[in-house]
Amino acid sequence: PADSATAPPTAATRSPAPDTAPPSAVLTRALDDLTAAAAAVRRVRAREVPTPEAPRAARSARKGPQPQTRLTAQLAAAMGAAFAAGHLLFPHHWTWTVITAFVVCSAARSRGDVVHRSGLRIGGAFAGAVTGTLAAHLVAGSPPLGVAVIFCYLFVGLWLRDVNYAVWAFCVTSLLAVMYSLNGEHDTAALLLQRPEGILLGSACGILAAYFVLPLRTETVMRGRAARALQVVQDLLAALREPTPDPAALRELARAADLAAGDLATAASSARAHRALIHRHRRTAAPHAADWADTLALCVREARALAALPPADLAAARAPLGLTARNVAQVRRRLGHRPDAQPPRPVAAPALLRPLNDALATLYDQLPAPPAPPQAPQGLHPDPAPAPTAAP
Repeated sequence: PADSATAPPTAATRSPAPDTAPPSAVLTRALDDLTAAAAAVRRVRAREVPTPEAPRAARSARKGPQPQTRLTAQLAAAMGAAFAAGHLLFPHHWTWTVITAFVVCSAARSRGDVVHRSGLRIGGAFAGAVTGTLAAHLVAGSPPLGVAVIFCYLFVGLWLRDVNYAVWAFCVTSLLAVMYSLNGEHDTAALLLQRPEGILLGSACGILAAYFVLPLRTETVMRGRAARALQVVQDLLAALREPTPDPAALRELARAADLAAGDLATAASSARAHRALIHRHRRTAAPHAADWADTLALCVREARALAALPPADLAAARAPLGLTARNVAQVRRRLGHRPDAQPPRPVAAPALLRPLNDALATLYDQLPAPPAPPQAPQGLHPDPAPAPTAAP
């Protein structure tokens, strides 16, 4: 057709124009493309890929109910036992037994936590019964002074409840003594003696349920919280190794590290009490679970302090930060009873990373070694491992 003869040539019909750019410009453009590609690769957070381990048959045997399911079953069993025992032994004040069983089990995280909270509640109740009876005699006949004392007990209890639960139990028992005195009840001392007894009975119900109804060990809970804290530390080190660390991301990871350390401290409160009361009197060189929990809290503080360093110092320490991240990975393997865990490598320079790596080395030594694999009886040899097959 005539139109096709006069139509302008398309991109497919035109011959490619020769590149008239000088060689220096072509080289510069190629180097720019290579630099952009390298920057894109640096923005990808590198994570250490663990060596896949062989599946173990014993792993399925350890699977059981989830922690929340275990704690719910313990709470239900403790409440049922407290209702029955409270109505049988304290028919007029059975609520003390039931409330105690609910308090010690509802906020518990492990069986050690139940024992710890029960001890605090019992100690505070017995001390409050003694001092509350004395305070009731002092304010007898003066209702305004009695009301003021009640509000003082309530204020102190609410203020220090998160510091030590025994203070709350002490203040509540004391203010009840003053309240009963203002209400005209004469046998206040005998009544207040029943409250510690009811609390003791409710605590016994909670402890028995925690130990015999789907028990949840304290160290198991601590290991879960510790694994979370080490994961946050590793993420923080990865963010610090970026060419240009994002301040917002560093602040978020620092807050996550604080939360993880707080959760671990809460879970380890019963372990610290056990170490202070019982373990220190034993002649053993084995570290206590509270020891490695304290060392891990130190690791979190040291890692968090790195987030406040200037970018120039972080850029100069990128390689040592990578070695420190590897040390954290080895500690995580040790925490998970991995047989391929290796001791952390020392980091000589820079000095700002030395406290964190020293703490990681101490934590690795404090964590218990993984259990040895079971050995076959004499005369019996385990079947050899099958030869690996080539992928199709």
